[in-house]
Amino acid sequence: MARRSDHSREQIKEMALQATEKILIEQGLAGLSTRKVAAAIGYTAGSLYLVFENLEDLLLHVNVRTLEKLFQTLQGSANDCPEVQTCLRNMALAYITFAKDHPNLWSAIFERQWQNEMPDWYNDKIAHLFQLVEDKFQQLLPEARTDKVAQAVRAYWCGVHGVCMLGLTGKLDAISDHSTEELSNTLIDNFLFGLTSKKESRDD
Repeated sequence: MARRSDHSREQIKEMALQATEKILIEQGLAGLSTRKVAAAIGYTAGSLYLVFENLEDLLLHVNVRTLEKLFQTLQGSANDCPEVQTCLRNMALAYITFAKDHPNLWSAIFERQWQNEMPDWYNDKIAHLFQLVEDKFQQLLPEARTDKVAQAVRAYWCGVHGVCMLGLTGKLDAISDHSTEELSNTLIDNFLFGLTSKKESRDD
């Protein structure tokens, strides 16, 4: 068992985050516990509470790392698109691919029922992710009010997330012969067609 003096506070924090990620990847959220994380880094569970408030706080910090990776993935998928609609399709497909490649890390963001209100630093990370999509919708709907753009973005995300969730849980086969990617593209094409058609109608 390591002594507290063996590593700095920041080193223990990083070790705990890496260990938590590994446990989540291998065992999922159901297999995560403070005891397992502490054992993995060679410290007592009490030592973790010098760095994190509780298991929920530790998981939030791991989720932030996942959100950062997701942001980079979505940002990369939207580079050099010939048009905004293509960017939004690419981002949705990148979201689905990320979830398929990192299912347990991705699901850890949504599975747990949080006991406390989300801290500002966590909400800011989510807002940063949504802003990436809002920028694209703003290009598509330059004259739309900010609140309407935000509403459209969240409707877009809810649709893509729903298709993704059904695909990952194996429940999509029961309702469709089409792939997750095909349904995502269909959903987005029709959603964007509806948005732009309304815009054109108002312009007329």
